[in-house]
Amino acid sequence: MSKTQTVNEQINTFSDAICTITHASPDIASAFEKFYTTALSDGELPHKFKELIAITIAIASGSDESLRNHIRSGIERGLTREELVEGIGVVILMKGENAFIYSAKALTIYDLNKNSEL
Repeated sequence: MSKTQTVNEQINTFSDAICTITHASPDIASAFEKFYTTALSDGELPHKFKELIAITIAIASGSDESLRNHIRSGIERGLTREELVEGIGVVILMKGENAFIYSAKALTIYDLNKNSEL
């Protein structure tokens, strides 16, 4: 087993990374948390649309965990499937084939999370 595999096994989620960074530098973790909260809070753009932006970036970058987390947060803040589909259209336009794959994942994750609310 390579060192990279060992690291990937130990830090395979954003939560794992946060724990590691918090332990190493509480100041950096605290600053990140404040920035994260500020960046996503309601302003000229409502929080749900900021989550939509985060979702489209997760689609474009191929980040499964970000996709799941921001879709859940978007649903909690009232993001509709129709809004998600419009955002997906833009990311597909800009990113191409790989975006189709992650867009399909985004819709599936949305449907699974939305249906679990019922």
